Amino acid sequence: MDLLQGVATFVNLGSWADPLRTRDQWWLLPIYSFIPRLLWSSKPQEDMGQKLSVMLHEDPNSCTSPTYPGDAYLEFGVGGVMVCMLLLGIFTQWMSRLGSGTLSKRRLFVFASLFLTVADLENDFFSYWTGAIRALVILSVIAWLVYRRTPVPRSVRTRVSVPCGKP
Repeated sequence: MDLLQGVATFVNLGSWADPLRTRDQWWLLPIYSFIPRLLWSSKPQEDMGQKLSVMLHEDPNSCTSPTYPGDAYLEFGVGGVMVCMLLLGIFTQWMSRLGSGTLSKRRLFVFASLFLTVADLENDFFSYWTGAIRALVILSVIAWLVYRRTPVPRSVRTRVSVPCGKP
């Protein structure tokens, strides 16, 4: 229920919150986290929380959490909340299937490590998904490096002879 505070904030702000909209940047979701600012000097800032603090006349050095449903309401209204929560539901269902049944070490590592990242809904939509995508990719690479099967070199392989018949 605490996440509804973000929705109430944007309902009360009305059209004053329009400068906070980020939907023109959503195409960046898959690549945003992986291109360093050194290579992309005009990379947009993820500072919605700070801008919201300034808009609410709070400390400009702090960040007021817009929350996932609050940002969905800001971007697209009530329908946006429903669609964004549906996307979140599909993603969490996929995550729960990833963590159900017999787990390999690699899948358990990714599931357990990713859980804390995706359970935090106090980010705006863009920050949530860029963080989830970044964590999923990085954790998958780490899991692959740590838990991959290394082939046994031929020099180590030995042939065991088993005698036929009784000794």
